[in-house]
Amino acid sequence: MQHSQTRYEDTIPLGIGDTDLSLVATLVPPTRTQGILTIGRLQGNTEDVYYTNVVGNTVTISLRGLSETALTPTQVVGNRKVHNANESLEITTHHLYDTNKARKDENDTISGDWEFTGTETFADDKARSKTTAAPVDDKSFANKKYVDDQVGGVADTKVKVSSDDTTTDFLDNKFTVSGGLVKTVTSPGGNEKINLHMPVADFLGANMLGSTPSLVYVDRQCLIGRGFTTSPAINVSLSGSYPQYRSPRSDYADADVCDSFVLIGDYLYVLILDSGTTPNTYRVYRYSATNINAGGALMNFAGSFVLVQTDSSLRMSSDGTYLYFNFKAGNSANDYDVAKFEISGTTLNYVSTTSFGSTSGDCGNVVFTSNAAYGFNNGSGYLTKISKFDLSGTLISSGATSTGAFCQYNYLGNIYIGRTIDDQLITYTKIVLP
Repeated sequence: MQHSQTRYEDTIPLGIGDTDLSLVATLVPPTRTQGILTIGRLQGNTEDVYYTNVVGNTVTISLRGLSETALTPTQVVGNRKVHNANESLEITTHHLYDTNKARKDENDTISGDWEFTGTETFADDKARSKTTAAPVDDKSFANKKYVDDQVGGVADTKVKVSSDDTTTDFLDNKFTVSGGLVKTVTSPGGNEKINLHMPVADFLGANMLGSTPSLVYVDRQCLIGRGFTTSPAINVSLSGSYPQYRSPRSDYADADVCDSFVLIGDYLYVLILDSGTTPNTYRVYRYSATNINAGGALMNFAGSFVLVQTDSSLRMSSDGTYLYFNFKAGNSANDYDVAKFEISGTTLNYVSTTSFGSTSGDCGNVVFTSNAAYGFNNGSGYLTKISKFDLSGTLISSGATSTGAFCQYNYLGNIYIGRTIDDQLITYTKIVLP
């Protein structure tokens, strides 16, 4: 049995026989009142004894000649010895047992099943496993080396479509589109997302005759018509469904004009104007896109800026997630101050304002793509200029357009320029924005 660090050292002043059950310490007794004492180790006359009491310098012994292999204090008659005066007296750490508790030195091991009934705390870097083998059941340990080896086998963040898929790839490559569906990756190199949308046809015929043609918004393969003050209307034709009609006056009795439409997910958002107040009053209503006759829900505004009464020609647009209002939702005299609002149920929370350039009239309407914003100047009721800005509002380029055309938009990155002859709306032409 190995002997290591000594905890207690003394000698016996008097010799003892091999059956004596007490001894006297020369200087001081052990501070513990029971445990294992080793006698005569330094003299080559080693015997381990189990003691149970200490009174003064006298130590009471209950077992002599302890076994060197037993897991509990066990007396072996053949291990009992006679000791002479001045032999060493020690408490050492070499024993496998101490009051029925396991003890070990650096060469001993503990085998069998051992249970810790409390919360055990190990010093840093002391709880270690000598194996990197795979765990064999739910309760087995998996050490750092094993886990690192397993994680190291995952060379990338590619995905499978199902457990039967034989080839992993990046998510973008796992999406294929057909039937006119368009796939784009937004915010390349940043917080990338995959956007799938169905663009409308390149040419949309319109037979809307009259001295003042009604406006048509084109969005997500959908035509949304608006009427003027004599009979304001919401006319929705979604791809694959029957046309729908609703008068906004069923929801807002003073409605005069539906000025802007935005289709996001399952909802249609309509900016409605009441021109009978001074200044004019604008409201936003939300409709189920597939059942507008269920009625609209009034959207409430919250935050440091809200939609206010204004005589400015407000327009509402979207990037597919947020709603945007020029003239800072009526809080600015400049159409290029565009306020951004987050949709939360029937509440629009103010987020921020971006100034797209500094020229009045350039943002009569704003259309967003994944990396740019386009401002449209509808001078004298016609589209006269298109300006491109980055998303921080810096002007990139601008150019004039031909007269006799006006512009309506979808909100997925395309614009539609309408042509009129003798005030009759004839066609819409699609322009795909870069």
